[in-house]
Parts: sequence; C-alpha cells; structure tokens
Amino acid sequence: MSWEAIGALGELIGALAVLITLIYLALQIRQNTRAVQLSAQDATKRNFSSFAHLLASSAEVADLFRKGCADYRALSATDRLRFANLLQDLLYTLATQQQQASQGLIAETGVSSRLSFLFSQPGVQDWWERNSQLFGPDFVAIVDGVIAESRVGVSLVD
Repeated sequence: MSWEAIGALGELIGALAVLITLIYLALQIRQNTRAVQLSAQDATKRNFSSFAHLLASSAEVADLFRKGCADYRALSATDRLRFANLLQDLLYTLATQQQQASQGLIAETGVSSRLSFLFSQPGVQDWWERNSQLFGPDFVAIVDGVIAESRVGVSLVD
C-alpha cells in the first residue's frame, strides 16, 4: 500500500469519525431538548397544582379569590393585597406558560381559554388596569386582546 493510499484511508476514517460524532451530538441535542420540554411542562403543572391546592385547602382563600374576581375595589386594603398576590401568582404562571408555548418548549395548552375565563371577571379586569405593567409587553398584548374580545362579545349580546 502506498503512502497516498494510507493517507486517503486516514482521511476516510477521519471523515467517518466526524460524521459519527455529529450524529451522536444531534441525538444528544434532541434528547436534551425533550428533557427541557418535559421539565417546562412539569413546572407549569406544579404551579397550577399549587395554586389549585391553595384555593382548595382554604375556604378563606377561595372566598377571597372569588370576591376579588367579582369586585376588586370592594375588598379591604388588606384583602386587596392578598388577592393581588394570588392573582399575580396565577398570571405569572400563565405568562410563563404562554412564553414557553411561543418558544416551542411546550404545546399550546389553553392559555387563551384560561385567560378568557379569568378576564371575564370584572375584579380581575379592574386589577389588570392598575397592574398590567408588572408583565412583559407580549403577555400584556395577549391579555388586552382577550379583554377586547370579551367586551366585543358582551356588546353583541346586549
């Protein structure tokens, strides 16, 4: 075997090694992407579960949330603060879920329908008018669109 043939064989072996490495890296990236997606889904589910547990485990908290959704301004200053924290926690979870869905980390899982239901509540809309600046512009635009749609829907029925 000549030196040229040995050199060509070495190049072929090197090219195969690079190809195998690239295939391995692609598989690892795919596996890591899936792990990140599952982690994002799990975190979102845990946040919703924590919120639901909080409402279910305390009649006082559930009543506060119900009253705040109906009429935020009618709450005492202390209860407005408590309601605001509950609502803010829920909305941060929804904002995170929407952001993850827009980045392809999780499937679109009904953020719009949850927002539509939540923002059909007058107390939530009132709170939002005063506090929307706490959220990013993309989420604000989505919520404002949901509110606008609900107002259009109401005016058509009336």
